[in-house]
Amino acid sequence: MSSGSVLVTGAAGFVGGHVCRALLDAGWSVVAIDNFDPFYARAFKEAVVTALRAESRFQFIETDVRDGEQLAPLLAGGLRSLRP
Repeated sequence: MSSGSVLVTGAAGFVGGHVCRALLDAGWSVVAIDNFDPFYARAFKEAVVTALRAESRFQFIETDVRDGEQLAPLLAGGLRSLRP
């Protein structure tokens, strides 16, 4: 079993949602971000996030990976606070 924290971008999409699930199942804490780009319907992405939110080690932030102001606190130490 692994432990620690990981940041997943595009987490509400098909691939990202499955990556989050696999990481959670392996024991990781997951900080997930997605900007809800309209490639998939928003309802689909919201369903993916809702299912993952049942996990206590899952945190979701709706933002764009290009938004440095939003990401800076996560990359500066916010992920460490989520370790199990």
